[in-house]
Amino acid sequence: MRYLQFITLTILVFAGFTFAQSDRRPADPEVEKAERDFFAALSNGDSKALDVLVADDVTDIDDSGQVGDKKRMLSNVRDFKAYNFVPINMVSRRIGNGAAVVVGWLSVAAKSDPKGKASYYIYSNTYAKAKNGWQLVATQQKEVPAWLARRMEDTELKALSATDCAQETALRSIDNAVPSYVRFKNAGTKPVTLYWLNFQGKRDTNPGQTQTIAAAAETQRFTWASHPFLITDDTGKCIGIYRPGNEAGIVVIK
Repeated sequence: MRYLQFITLTILVFAGFTFAQSDRRPADPEVEKAERDFFAALSNGDSKALDVLVADDVTDIDDSGQVGDKKRMLSNVRDFKAYNFVPINMVSRRIGNGAAVVVGWLSVAAKSDPKGKASYYIYSNTYAKAKNGWQLVATQQKEVPAWLARRMEDTELKALSATDCAQETALRSIDNAVPSYVRFKNAGTKPVTLYWLNFQGKRDTNPGQTQTIAAAAETQRFTWASHPFLITDDTGKCIGIYRPGNEAGIVVIK
């Protein structure tokens, strides 16, 4: 089941980014209004509005991969009302004259705890043109880490401790099982170089895998928990090796 969920997440993320980057037609205001009305109806627990906005034969695939219908969606209205559903970076495109797709990120936070931690989802909603406007005919969402949906503050990231450079020959990337994120900030006065230690334990010098970070600059890596990164000073000497974990991390180079 975890494998299937990962495949679902991968497809949603890839499709969303590809959709947003490859189709340069203007966003559709009518479709986006229907989308915002849909999330507002969820937040307000408005079953009457949902009944109008959602097609009778809607397909609803939730975060666990379970397939539901309109009846299930309306039966959960009371639960929905306890949360605020806020779409982020929404992109809409019409497909022909009678259909449209919206992809984006979604923030879901409990109303009872305004300062509480929100959950984030990547979603894809499909709409069809009906007599009274656009109706939702299919929806799918998958929970994602916060770092994938928005820029996190430095204080939200876990500081990573350096592994001794003497361990370099014993370290290598192992697998692509657990997604992770690291922000590297150069707080020093000289540039440093960032290397990924690949599956053979070598400093990967291919474009995109090695990067110079100027003084007072930063970079980020969307990576995997088993992938080590090595940093050298401007003379090429190793100054630290960092291993991402299950939480989003930060490395401040001084």
